[in-house]
Amino acid sequence: MESSSAEEQASESVDSAGVTIKTDESAEPVPTDDSKGEADSAGNTDAGSEEAAVVSGRSRVREAEDSISELTQLSDNARKLSAELEADGNNGVRSCSAGMDKVLRDEIEVSDMKPLR
Repeated sequence: MESSSAEEQASESVDSAGVTIKTDESAEPVPTDDSKGEADSAGNTDAGSEEAAVVSGRSRVREAEDSISELTQLSDNARKLSAELEADGNNGVRSCSAGMDKVLRDEIEVSDMKPLR
């Protein structure tokens, strides 16, 4: 099966931060606003656009990593709170159970006593 020319021109690389960068050589450069009204040469536009895309991608990766870190911390805090609540609940159940046992023992002791006549 033959691949299209666009697939042949696509390339992939990994930068020093471990970010995979995919480029498609057949893609049109993204137009940029030029305050002086001067157009860059085609080579500079391609390199500038690619560099801007890499910088944008890296900042998005950093934001995602920060979000993941925050979510991990929130998840850990939720687990700790859940464990504390479970322990408190178990302690409460044990206390209630111990209290009920004592009441039942007292009732049994009272019912076993024969009335004095």
